[in-house]
Amino acid sequence: MSQSDNVAQAARLDTATLSEALDPLGIVGQCYEIKGRDDSFRFAGRAITFVSIPPETG
Repeated sequence: MSQSDNVAQAARLDTATLSEALDPLGIVGQCYEIKGRDDSFRFAGRAITFVSIPPETG
């Protein structure tokens, strides 16, 4: 798969999905300064933060 194919695939994913996929690799700041696709888009609402703990295996 070429680099342009990888970029095209990543472009179809949302920021949260990319961030979650890169977290286990230990890559910090991977979504730093990512901008929205449309500057006119605004989103507001309630949010809940939580800590995700991977299940124990074994």
